[in-house]
Amino acid sequence: MRRKKFNPEKILKLNNPERLKDIPTNFIWERLQLKETPKKIVDVGAGTGLFTVAFSQLAPLATVFACDIAPEMITWLKEKVSPLHPQIVPLLMEECHLPLPEGVVDLLYMINLHHELEQPIELLTDCRRVLKPTGILFIVDWKAEKTEHGPPLPLRVPPEVVERQLQETHFVVLSRHEEMKYHYLIIAQKNPQCPDPAR
Repeated sequence: MRRKKFNPEKILKLNNPERLKDIPTNFIWERLQLKETPKKIVDVGAGTGLFTVAFSQLAPLATVFACDIAPEMITWLKEKVSPLHPQIVPLLMEECHLPLPEGVVDLLYMINLHHELEQPIELLTDCRRVLKPTGILFIVDWKAEKTEHGPPLPLRVPPEVVERQLQETHFVVLSRHEEMKYHYLIIAQKNPQCPDPAR
């Protein structure tokens, strides 16, 4: 079950600011073309909160939920991040379930997480549940090609596969961007033609 998961002992690698050069948050923010600044943001697989902090600075009035399945990461976030950034709320999540009510999130994202997922359809379905009708989701992950660093090639998920999974879970893919050296960016929105199931 944990074969593909990131080793929490490598926590300092996750917090390396060089990662922000490979995945520049301003580049992503510009391509989102948001009509309004989001008020509630979710970082799924937040790790040490490197990208959580970066995106919270782009939406300083937003509450940002930093979600992770690893208790070690949540402890790090509570001790190292939230005291400096009180708008960031660490939340321990389950593998395929976010501890948030439905229809409350404006923007949700996953960075370098998708290739680790054992059940991507189940998690994407729950991401859809917590998003508002106009909510935006974006996924950044490793290109499915040999790169100077990153996960083994057999673990990488091509963007076409991610797009099919998004469509299967009733998202509309708005755009795909492959300008980053090592990563692709996919932006999607809930499909208004597929209402959420009654609960």
